Amino acid sequence: MRHSLGGKKALIVCNVVLIVVMLWTAISYSGTLTEQKNEMKRDNFCNNVDALKQVCNDFGAGHFLEV
Repeated sequence: MRHSLGGKKALIVCNVVLIVVMLWTAISYSGTLTEQKNEMKRDNFCNNVDALKQVCNDFGAGHFLEV
């Protein structure tokens, strides 16, 4: 069975479109994951800073000296 020249061109175009869509999806998903990881890191940093402030405040108020 022979394919026409138009059919071969359509198949190539379809394959190229599918590859581009797959690449775009992968890049988009990767960017979303990276942003989520960075947001988690920022939240963790802020939480750690707040905890350190509390420890410093407690130490300054003498709470560590109480039994």
